[in-house]
Amino acid sequence: DSGIEDGWKLNIFHVPIVTLELGSNLNGSWIREGVDVYFECNIKSNPWVYKVSWRHNGNTVVNNPNGGIILANQSLVLQNVDRSKGGIYTCVASNGEGDGESNPLHLNIKYSPVCRPGQGNVIGVGKGETARIPCDVEANPPALDYTWRFNNTGESMEIRSSHYTSEPNRSVVTYTPLTEHDFGTLLCWARNPLGTMGRPCAFHIIPAGRPHSFLNCSLVNQTETALGIECSEGFDGGLPQHFVMEVYSMPRKHYVNNASSNTPSLTATSLPPGLEYEILAYAVNAKGSSDPTIIHAYTLKSPQKRTAVSPVALELVPLIGILAGVVVTLVSVAVCAVIVLRCREGKKSGRKADKLSDVKQRPLNQSSESLENNPDIIPLSTEFQDSEDKLLEKMNTKRYAEINIINSVKPVKGEVTYADLNLAGTCSVYSELLSPGGEPTVYAQINPGHRLNHIPHHTTV
Repeated sequence: DSGIEDGWKLNIFHVPIVTLELGSNLNGSWIREGVDVYFECNIKSNPWVYKVSWRHNGNTVVNNPNGGIILANQSLVLQNVDRSKGGIYTCVASNGEGDGESNPLHLNIKYSPVCRPGQGNVIGVGKGETARIPCDVEANPPALDYTWRFNNTGESMEIRSSHYTSEPNRSVVTYTPLTEHDFGTLLCWARNPLGTMGRPCAFHIIPAGRPHSFLNCSLVNQTETALGIECSEGFDGGLPQHFVMEVYSMPRKHYVNNASSNTPSLTATSLPPGLEYEILAYAVNAKGSSDPTIIHAYTLKSPQKRTAVSPVALELVPLIGILAGVVVTLVSVAVCAVIVLRCREGKKSGRKADKLSDVKQRPLNQSSESLENNPDIIPLSTEFQDSEDKLLEKMNTKRYAEINIINSVKPVKGEVTYADLNLAGTCSVYSELLSPGGEPTVYAQINPGHRLNHIPHHTTV
């Protein structure tokens, strides 16, 4: 009997299949601090992987031989482990089809008790007051046995178990100081199957009092409606404390607002803008409050509110103000110049009027005197004249004397001066003197219908 057989070989590509396990000689349920631990990453992959990586609590593990972390092919080695190395580990293999992650493996590291970080180690208690002081530890497996002792400068004694309670990783002691010698240090030891803690947790018992003032404060937040400060806290007086800031408006110190917090960073809000304030910052505990720290500050001014004003209009406002100022300045200068010129013209007009009055008065006097005192004129004898001839002669002599020619005033450049010639009767001549830049115009008016009376002639020698 014989047969014919035919077959096909299938080459299937797939994402890596990965499993993780501890080294074969390790007991995963009892790994203590200080031992070396290694992991094996078992991989099935087609195509084969090109990279293997490790994760601890979701974070990538980096090769660090100096830190006790060694990556070798498909193995991870942790040297001299401590409790920080405990947690979840996984292995990730990568090929062309994708990444394959292993099963999680929890590394449970056992260690003896240690004090939990961040506990307050100064406890303020008044005489006769009862304080409950907790002692918290970290241990794996949990600590269940505790020992308390009291130390001061003169003695050391163990606290009876009836004065404290015990539970996993925590013990609470009840302590009441009655005299000054009861203030000192309480020490707490915890124990688990791996042993007793090497260094106890220490709590200093002091007389309770008011907290101390802030060491320093600074203004860290300044807006139109809020003021914020940040300070360094002082001694709490041995009791839990919180922090308060009060805000008063200046100068009358009217109360405005306050703020409180468990941290020395405080901010007061809803303050009116653009005002000066006085800030009082202090700490408070069960015994009272600290002396306040005083800070002077002010809120920022609010910007002026403008309605329906475009940016272009805002830009034009300064330009319009400048132009208005220039116009006002020019108008003021012009008004002052006009007033000065008017004053000068008034003074010139006064002097000119004085000169004209003098000139008008001089010809009359000089004419009459010259006729009488001229030695070349022989007056006619009036002995043989009748009364009509004497009257006619008198009138003619008077009209002759009234001839007034005003030409003694020289024109000033740019001014106009008139010269009047008054003859007997209605004949008058006006002559206008113009400035050098213009042409002179002469006006003459003669009344031919009027007949002048005969003026007697003087006989001259």
